[in-house]
Amino acid sequence: MEDNVLTSAEVNIELEETLPEYFIRKAQENFENGKTIWVMDALTEESHSFENFEDETRKIASFLYKRGMRKGDTAIYMTVDMVHNHVFFVGVWRANGIVRASYPEDDEGIYMIYKYEMWQRC
Repeated sequence: MEDNVLTSAEVNIELEETLPEYFIRKAQENFENGKTIWVMDALTEESHSFENFEDETRKIASFLYKRGMRKGDTAIYMTVDMVHNHVFFVGVWRANGIVRASYPEDDEGIYMIYKYEMWQRC
């Protein structure tokens, strides 16, 4: 059975326990390597920086947790404001939540579920 196991030739890398921890570590590494802008809206020139990523996502997670979000709760987003979505996603994940998009083709029954069972960001 061990003949079928692939192992990397690279040095063992300590893995984070969660995806948000990975994003936070990579943002910090990029900031330390002199990179500043993480994501930018080309039309409005609004941006987020690597330097503030951890703090911004922590604030979102704290906001959601203080208002009752718990592990497994779902937050939906209905916006085209992509520059903030990335920070929002990681903030929700840090609060142990799930992110889901709402689409124009969703029917009325889906919207009723959203209304009563999910957090919303518009």
